Amino acid sequence: MKNYKNLDEFIEKLEQITKEIQVDNNAIIDGVINPEKYFNLSKEKPRILWILKEPDSPDYIGTNTSWDYQDKLSTKRLLETREYTIPTFKRVLYCSYGILSDFKTSESIPLIYKEEVFSIAEYIAYINVSKMPGESESEDENISKGYERFKEILKKQIDSYSPDIIIFGNTLGYFDKNFFQLNEETKKYIPNENNRVYYETSDRLYINAYHPAVRPKNIGENQYCDDIITIAKNWWKNKKK
Repeated sequence: MKNYKNLDEFIEKLEQITKEIQVDNNAIIDGVINPEKYFNLSKEKPRILWILKEPDSPDYIGTNTSWDYQDKLSTKRLLETREYTIPTFKRVLYCSYGILSDFKTSESIPLIYKEEVFSIAEYIAYINVSKMPGESESEDENISKGYERFKEILKKQIDSYSPDIIIFGNTLGYFDKNFFQLNEETKKYIPNENNRVYYETSDRLYINAYHPAVRPKNIGENQYCDDIITIAKNWWKNKKK
């Protein structure tokens, strides 16, 4: 990864960002799920960052307490809770597994309860635009306020993780237009997803897909995942040429 001499330096940077999030005791900690596995990914595999809206955690609203995704999405924890069946996590894991398993599509991906599938969480980064606990149905106003509040932290997270592929859960629109410096002339449309788009640059792929838990009825789970995996495959193969 760029700008890091070793794993320890990478972990130190992540810990600095976590401390900034923890300034608010109610903020939910997100980021790289397993720093060692993410850092040591083969150069033949892309690093993936998912950007969702806010933590679905109504019981924590206004409680001055918190939790973290590094624990929630760890293999050990998922074995206990089976929260890999939650629609958002399930599709994030299916897409990530497909991309990191030589771009397998749905017909070749094992069922979600297989540890080889849900353990892929430890090889990705997962963040929310707003770090504050929210309801199961997100309000745009809350996410927009969260973006303004955590904008600088979001910049540090994205820069520090140095992802090859960023997958938005319909969240790109919350960012300032110049945040990613995307060229509208390079915009392409995701097949089967109406107005959902992606952008290809020489060093990064941005996919603004539907939220994994909120898709039109005509887009099934397999179609949703396969579209993302195929776009990632085509970009990555061209990048490696």
